[in-house]
Amino acid sequence: MQISSAKSHNLREGQWQVQLPSAEKFRWIFIDFQDSRMSNLRRLLTFILQGLDLNVSEPCTLNKFMDAIEKSRFRLPTIIVMDEIDIGLAAPELDQRFWWNLRSLISDFGNGNIAFLVASHTPSLKIGANAKVTHPFFDLFTQIDLGPFREPEAREFIHSIQCEFSSIDIEWLLTHSKLWPALLQILCQMKYHSYKSDKKNHKWREEGLRLISSFPNLLSA
Repeated sequence: MQISSAKSHNLREGQWQVQLPSAEKFRWIFIDFQDSRMSNLRRLLTFILQGLDLNVSEPCTLNKFMDAIEKSRFRLPTIIVMDEIDIGLAAPELDQRFWWNLRSLISDFGNGNIAFLVASHTPSLKIGANAKVTHPFFDLFTQIDLGPFREPEAREFIHSIQCEFSSIDIEWLLTHSKLWPALLQILCQMKYHSYKSDKKNHKWREEGLRLISSFPNLLSA
């Protein structure tokens, strides 16, 4: 996972910024639960151990996973990023025992060098409540709400793209994205590809709407 630090003069006025000193010294492991393989316990544990450069003992059970981390006397600061965590919580193989062990990585076995960053459409306080099993793992998190753009920010984003947007296109983009950055990016990407291939092709709108339909939580917000 590549991490880049934006310079303050490249940020929008009032844009939120987190400073992580010496970010290049951290190890980053990115887990996207939209990848169905990440819902398989052994595949997920193996993936994490490989990301930590630790030996994998097959079959990679939860006990072997914890043994490998404990024996490593973990020292390298590592941030494990979990995207679409709601999907992971719904995975039958990732049960309460699994999440309890992740919590212990932070509190007992990681020597203070392992942290988690999770992304969800559901507020963290409701994640455990919505799940079928309790998840004390989430008691450790601080929640940061990333809301939609303000309209001037959304317009600035659109104008930053090297593409010809008509006033009609811009209003369409603003309306159908509901100013959510993820949705606006997808729709603008469809418009950009259309612009590069055929300026008269208007099917980009249909394709864009199809793609953003997979984000019902944002569309209904």
